Amino acid sequence: LINRSIEYNKEIIAYFQNYTELPAVQLTEDLYVNQRFSYDAPIAFMLHLSPLPELKKKNDYSDYLIQRADGKLNLDNYREALKQFIYQSGFEKFWNKKQSFYKDMIRNTVADMEKIDLIQELENYYNEKKASYNVILSPSFSPNNYGVTIFEKGENIYSCNSAIPDENGIPFLRGEDLLYLVWHEFGHAFVNPLTDFYEEQVNSYARLMNPIRKEMEKQAYQDWTICVNEHIIRAVVVRLIDLHKSADEAKI
Repeated sequence: LINRSIEYNKEIIAYFQNYTELPAVQLTEDLYVNQRFSYDAPIAFMLHLSPLPELKKKNDYSDYLIQRADGKLNLDNYREALKQFIYQSGFEKFWNKKQSFYKDMIRNTVADMEKIDLIQELENYYNEKKASYNVILSPSFSPNNYGVTIFEKGENIYSCNSAIPDENGIPFLRGEDLLYLVWHEFGHAFVNPLTDFYEEQVNSYARLMNPIRKEMEKQAYQDWTICVNEHIIRAVVVRLIDLHKSADEAKI
């Protein structure tokens, strides 16, 4: 789940290798067992918290997140352990040292953005608006991307995306990739609630999972509802590309 081959992550390992005995590291392993607390779960967890170093709980954990962690107490204990890790490891010193690197990531991504109003076209298609739209770039993810919704004064949706290093070693998100990924990850906030609302009808077709199960599980889609969401969202993204880019690109 983490791309350990890039230079940034090698710096992380070198800087923090003396702190692997701290409780937060063991709790990370405990929560991860059988990939239970993995993929989108740690990211959603952090988005429920205030910025470092305080890590205050901004709003209640979702039922989904509590289930992924096997209970609210595990999340509370993990938050406290992470706060301890931040202080004892000097995390802020590392973070501040890398500020120019992070700013370059954002600058390069913005410079390559498509000349399309991503949010307006998304809202027009779904005929619905959200409270805020946020894109987070990670230089650490393996090529995985996640959509997260946080309820705080409305629906705030996040597209959390892996950034790929350029020839100078600065990770960024190419414009055409950003277009696709943002429409996809933001799409979860529009589509998922609908499949939940029509849960009975969706589940009545669960047998259709059987012929595609192996292929879906390879992509970590082990649940029929998740597969339905993915198929619908990908179809919508194809349609948006067809409308706002070209039919040829939509076919790729």
